[in-house]
Amino acid sequence: MIEVINVTYRYREGGGISGINLVVGDEIVSIEGPNGAGKTTLLKVIAGLLKPQSGEVLVDGSRNFKGDVVYVHQRPVMFRTTVMENIIWALRARKIEDAEERAVEAMELMGIYELRNRHAWKLSAGEMQKVSIARALALRPKYLLLDEPTGSLDFSSVESLVSIIRGRKRVLIATHDRDFSEKVADRVVKIRYGRLVP
Repeated sequence: MIEVINVTYRYREGGGISGINLVVGDEIVSIEGPNGAGKTTLLKVIAGLLKPQSGEVLVDGSRNFKGDVVYVHQRPVMFRTTVMENIIWALRARKIEDAEERAVEAMELMGIYELRNRHAWKLSAGEMQKVSIARALALRPKYLLLDEPTGSLDFSSVESLVSIIRGRKRVLIATHDRDFSEKVADRVVKIRYGRLVP
């Protein structure tokens, strides 16, 4: 269970989140809101990439949850190497022995196995998005956080992603794609101006 307890993180230039309380259990939760509403900030705080200025985040009752939560950026971060190496890198960094097998499994799941030897920097935005999601899936995280995962995907790729996510639990998605939310989420949470709203 992810518990966000009265969390605030504000930027100097304005924006951020204020007084957020949220509990995510064995479910797929979609956080909907317009650009700048605080969706990405909330996910980054939950992932431990940003430290709350007040409040706290607990994962299964612990403040130390590194490795249990994996965050997929809205704009994929690719290393200057092949698709296969991009996915394997994260696995090797965590000393996972069956890294290659996991990478192949994740690429097949995302429908990008044929791209395995392509240079990641030469991929389209949609292909990079798929590689980024495959890299996260290969880690087999307890909790998966996806930031605007459909932004660069075509219709068929979105439909495939719906099936992949529906096969999991403990997924938190930030999106302004209402159709995607309706297809994939067990519960929708709305955020406006950095605060959750009914």
